[in-house]
Amino acid sequence: MKKVLLLTIFVAFFTFLYYLININQSNVYKSIVWIDSISDNKKISGTGFVYKIENNKSYILTNYHVIKNSDSILVSCDGKQISVENYKYDDFYDIAILILDDDYDLIPIKDNRASVSINDEITILGYLNSNPTKIKGKVESINQEIYIPNDYDEYYYNAIKFNANINYGNSGSPILDSKNNLVGMVSVMDRDTSIGYAIPADFLMDIANKLEKNKLSRINLGGTFTSTRNIEVVSKYGFSPNVDGVIILEINKNGLIYTSKLEVGDVIVSLNGKKINNVRDLKKELTKYVDYDHIDIIYYRNNKYNSTQINLK
Repeated sequence: MKKVLLLTIFVAFFTFLYYLININQSNVYKSIVWIDSISDNKKISGTGFVYKIENNKSYILTNYHVIKNSDSILVSCDGKQISVENYKYDDFYDIAILILDDDYDLIPIKDNRASVSINDEITILGYLNSNPTKIKGKVESINQEIYIPNDYDEYYYNAIKFNANINYGNSGSPILDSKNNLVGMVSVMDRDTSIGYAIPADFLMDIANKLEKNKLSRINLGGTFTSTRNIEVVSKYGFSPNVDGVIILEINKNGLIYTSKLEVGDVIVSLNGKKINNVRDLKKELTKYVDYDHIDIIYYRNNKYNSTQINLK
């Protein structure tokens, strides 16, 4: 009789524990949204997650590259599709905030931020073709400075490197530890090697708070750049500069350089007298001028050096 009682208690305990875990996971999924970004009839999709609901507004974090240069942004959650009119972004750190004018019965992700160590197990929540996914992985290293030699010469700082079988729909996915604490947000992935990089949670939330208050951690020129030494990319875009610097590949319609003298194909060679050799130089230099009224730029066009000034206020 005693053994039966103990067995009953044992089964009841683990049934209750299983119930709690599944309720918790169900609530977590009510924090995750699917994002479609449409531009020139092309669609880019990714994941986002609700980190705050305040004054009946939902605040969603995702990657900036998911919504970059979009004509329209749609958020899907719990069978609803919502058009996004209000958003803020920091292209330097690939972070964007989407702001919805209702809570839509969404639940903010648990704001218990956690740090991770090498070999820690993680869970990545997201979507693939609008279907929820839950992917297991492992931390490979932390505090990484990453150079991505793609079309845009991307750099990431203090990144978490992880190994997981992720997909392109996981851009902007939250990464959780074994206790469902927020570890970071997926930003870069390589499906061929199953290696990804994430923005750590504390840093992510710090940038989000600054974005909400319109306080950037550096100047946002509003463009896409690559080093003139990136010969393959420069040639692909049809340019043939013969100076070292950063070439402008695209200009965003809501950026600072959109109304300046600068044009696509120009090579930025210095900011306020500081030589710029690559995108890393450019991004690091722009962190110094947050409180400035303007910056002076020397650029190269048609075999000639030119100067211009961009007002920051």
